[in-house]
Amino acid sequence: MSDIKGFTTLPIILPPSNSTSVKASPVVHYAFFKKHSVPNSNDADLADRAARSLFFVNLPSDAGFNNTKKFFTTLVPGTIISSVLKKKLGVQEDFINFTKLTSEIASGEAESGKNLEDNLPNGTALVEFVDKKNMNNFVAQLKAIIPAHDAAKGENQLFCWPVDDVVGTKRYQQRLHQAYITETDKLQQYISQSLVNFTRKETAAQEALQAPVNLVDEDGFTLVVSSHRKTKQGILNAVNAAQSSKVQEEVKNKLKKKEKEDFYRYQIREKKKREMQDLLDKFKSDQARVEDMKSRKRFRPY
Repeated sequence: MSDIKGFTTLPIILPPSNSTSVKASPVVHYAFFKKHSVPNSNDADLADRAARSLFFVNLPSDAGFNNTKKFFTTLVPGTIISSVLKKKLGVQEDFINFTKLTSEIASGEAESGKNLEDNLPNGTALVEFVDKKNMNNFVAQLKAIIPAHDAAKGENQLFCWPVDDVVGTKRYQQRLHQAYITETDKLQQYISQSLVNFTRKETAAQEALQAPVNLVDEDGFTLVVSSHRKTKQGILNAVNAAQSSKVQEEVKNKLKKKEKEDFYRYQIREKKKREMQDLLDKFKSDQARVEDMKSRKRFRPY
């Protein structure tokens, strides 16, 4: 089997699934690999890791450190791998930082590109060996035994992908437990420390809110703070009340603008009556003012 654009083809025999009663035959799965390289890297540690790593494309979906290590050591005995970095598909949820206050969660910015696997394309993996010599030995011997698989027409059991003994729901629960559930002691220690840090921050926030109560200016006057505003909740309630009243006023103004006052005939009659009454009131007011000016001999119409 020839190389494809610098990638060496690695045949992998996937065993049939036991989930169905129908007898199925093994499937030949093809992965591709080449030596990893980092162009123009000034980081010595990154360059060293790249020099002893292989870049894989299309490894089996359940490929992890344990089964990949078992598969490689079966192919080439003496192979030692130190890590398997695989691109994780889907949205990954970050762990909640319990030490943050509610007001700090929205303002925080997530760090991107923090892990090496974040920069890997989908469906790829980076297998890191213990040293460069071990990696070169693995590549040389693997290229030598791949033609034997081609000659056996996919029946060479050496290339069988290892599967877990546990299958079905138990296998899913086991992987879920390994991925998300840590040791109980470490988890308890993390929760306790998070509660202590949260209490410390909450106390500091309370002290910052109480600080204006004891504020005295240059003239000796003490700042008076309402009892409802001495807590963060009181301040938030005041802000929300102000915003809600403003919103209600805007809604009322909009409804007033939408109302049509002269749609019905009785509305037109009432409107004319009000206008006539206003004119009559103004006329009577002017008459009274003229009579008052006449009595004081200040009325001069010309």
